[in-house]
Amino acid sequence: LINQASTFVKPNGRFVVILPSDLEKLFLDTCMMYHFTLECQLKIFTRLGKASKRCIFAMKHTIEPIEPAYEELILTNDSDNKRTLAYEQLTSEFYL
Repeated sequence: LINQASTFVKPNGRFVVILPSDLEKLFLDTCMMYHFTLECQLKIFTRLGKASKRCIFAMKHTIEPIEPAYEELILTNDSDNKRTLAYEQLTSEFYL
């Protein structure tokens, strides 16, 4: 994936991918070898207090240092098992 992205993404271009959280270190280490720098990472939690299962990575094709943004998204509240407002806002355009 990263090798192919390096051939298609122009300098200073971006690509975004969703991966299981346990692949975070391997993915970021491999990206560095192909001159991709982390621009933003969003950790997705199904419930508050649980471990993150997925991460969204926004990578920029550059060797220049970037101060990455780290964010978290919790999908459901523990108390009532309903979707959080942040999740509703993020996905509102995907559901009719």
